[in-house]
Order: sequence, then C-alpha cells, then structure tokens
Amino acid sequence: MMRITIIGAAGRMGSWFTRYFYMKEHSIYINDIDADALQSLPSMLEGRGGRITIVNSSLLDVKHGKSNSRASPSSSPTVILSNSDLVMLSLPMDMMPKAIYRIARYMHRGSILVEISSLKHDVHRALKDAAERYGVKPLSLHPLFGPGADINASNRFVLIPVIDGGEEESIARKILPNATLIRVDDADEHDRAMALVLGMVYAMNIAFADLLECKDIALCKELAGSTFTLQSLIFEGILNDDPRLFSSLLMNRSVKYYLKMFIAGNEHLLSCIDARDRNALESIYSKVKHKIAACTDIEGSYRLMYRVLKEISSKD
Repeated sequence: MMRITIIGAAGRMGSWFTRYFYMKEHSIYINDIDADALQSLPSMLEGRGGRITIVNSSLLDVKHGKSNSRASPSSSPTVILSNSDLVMLSLPMDMMPKAIYRIARYMHRGSILVEISSLKHDVHRALKDAAERYGVKPLSLHPLFGPGADINASNRFVLIPVIDGGEEESIARKILPNATLIRVDDADEHDRAMALVLGMVYAMNIAFADLLECKDIALCKELAGSTFTLQSLIFEGILNDDPRLFSSLLMNRSVKYYLKMFIAGNEHLLSCIDARDRNALESIYSKVKHKIAACTDIEGSYRLMYRVLKEISSKD
C-alpha cells in the first residue's frame, strides 16, 4: 500500500484518480482549491477501499499552508508531502510548471511526482528540472480517456520519458497495473500529435457549435441522419469541459500551424463554391478520399459508424 497525495482531487480527472487509487486500497490524501467539492468527494466513493484523508490547507502554497490548530503536526502540508510515496498533480496546464517546483522541494528523494497534462512542452521541462534538482522520480503521463471512463478498464495512457524511460515505465506499470501504456519518447512529437487529436478537434467543433442557434439544433436533431447525430454528440461532449482546457489545448504551438492550413483549405472550398466549379469540389473530395483510404479502412469505418449509431439508439 502506498501513501498517495492527489492535488486537484476534486476536479474531473483528479476525482477519477481518487476513485482509482481508493479501489486499489492505498492511503490517499486529497487536496483541492474547491473546498465544497473536496468535502463531498469521500461520500461518492463506493465499496471497500483505502483510507481517505482530506487536506484543507493549501499544498500549492506550502509556506503559508497552516494545518488546523486542533490537528496533529503529522497533518501539516510539509509533513504530508514529505511522507508521500507519490504525489499526483491534476491541475490546469497553465498552473502545472510552477506547481511542480512548489511541490517537489518538499518531497523526499526517491518519491514519485506525477503530472497528467494533455500538453507536455513546458510541463515536461519543469518536471525534468525539478527531478534533477530535488531527487524525485518523475512520471509524465497523459490519460487518453475522460473522467467517465471505467476505473476497472484497461485504459490507455501515454508515457513520455523524462529521465529514465525504462524505470519510469516500470513505475507506471506498478501504480497502474491494468493500464495500456503507449510510450512516446519526444514531448514535442507528442504535442504535435495532440494538436490534431485534441486541438483541432476542439477548434473545429467549437466553431461549428457557435454557428448554431437553439432553433437550429432542435430542427437539425429532428432531421438528422448519421453524420449530424455523431457530430452533435462530439461538440456537446466537448462543451462539458473546463474552458481552461480549451484555451490550453489551442495554445499548443502546433495548433496555430494546422489551423492556418484548415482556414486556407476552407477558403479554397469557398472560392470553388463562388465559381460554381463542381469539378474542382469533386476533385478535392476524391483527392482526400484517396489519401485517407491509403492508410485506413474507410469502408470499415462507415460500417462501424452505423453500429455505433445502432448502439446509441438502443439505449435511448
């Protein structure tokens, strides 16, 4: 059993990891700026699990974090951090680099510091520097799932090595024994891929959703076929996220590059429409179809789309 501290425990992913480590029967200290959500979190845990302790004092400002006057010295922020085997940071990406330095200095050498940011450039550098400076073992993970994922499933994580990839992979497999790990050795390569996987998907869907009025949505859903049904599920799902996630994803340096290409492609489509050039439009479609069909099974994807829709309809 490990002593684990989760900072940002009441957030969407923080609460997922709280439930996960609770199920694994670890001793968990939970901390969050949202005091009300933090207090209610233990009551949401089901079944037999580990020990949960709420830390009300700020762990991101340890110098000023004061334990309750009635509490024992062992519950002070500095003692909690120094006694933790693992500290996980589940925070907005713009807060992460500073948080890494603030926390790492109070951890004991050889303990594990985990960050789970969706983008790695600045965070990865801060984690590497803090690990070398304070002697903690770094773990840079990116969960490839949302907070609604089953904690018992073989959920996928990206592992981005910081100092010793082999050791860090072993640590990840120990604390996440039922996970599927995908190793990406370069943080910038990870972020470039995330510009397409997350950044552009969010940008396109928010722009599309912004076109719609309530009357449009009602009518479109009534008339919808497969494409709009799936598309609306995507943008409505995205709109459940924190606005800070959206801004952080779009601040990915590669998103600007791809967004410019996307805008240029749409301007070309518009020029073809203005010219009423059907041949050009069909040529664009055929060219893209040929390119994508060369590297994936588009017919299989079409069949899968209808199986997904059938599954969704059966649950409505």
